[in-house]
Amino acid sequence: MKFVFVRHGRKDGEQGENGPLTEEGRMQARRAGEYLKSRGLTPDWVCHTPKKRTKETAEGVLEALGVKCPVRPPHGWDIGGTRRGEKEELRAAIEREIEGFFAAAPHESSVTMFVGHNTQQGPLRKQFGFPEIPKGHRGCVLVLEKKPNGRWEADGHLPGTDSDA
Repeated sequence: MKFVFVRHGRKDGEQGENGPLTEEGRMQARRAGEYLKSRGLTPDWVCHTPKKRTKETAEGVLEALGVKCPVRPPHGWDIGGTRRGEKEELRAAIEREIEGFFAAAPHESSVTMFVGHNTQQGPLRKQFGFPEIPKGHRGCVLVLEKKPNGRWEADGHLPGTDSDA
């Protein structure tokens, strides 16, 4: 089983907190999809946060992959009070959250994709040993694989991009 996290593309800040993606944001989503295609990873269960930018990013990734997997209604990401907890406690909470995505799938999923925000990317990156990704970079991809021992481990990444950097 593989879990794919994609940070949303750049949104149009002039449209408010829930603005749509900019052209750059759509390009970041396509780039993420091209990366997944190069890895042979095609999500069969896709969900996102309630924000428009995450839904549009998910759609752009799938378009780049050339697949018609439906984008599911918004799904939360709640690791609650463990955010500042001990490393193993936080990692266990994240692994439970990932397992929850697979459990919520209406069918057995081998590749689940969640499109979210920097607040999820940061803990994933730190807990699973991904390289540092600058905070402003959008469209980054983190891939985790469930190993035979039941643990989730890093299995590849694509740094995001940011024209302001």
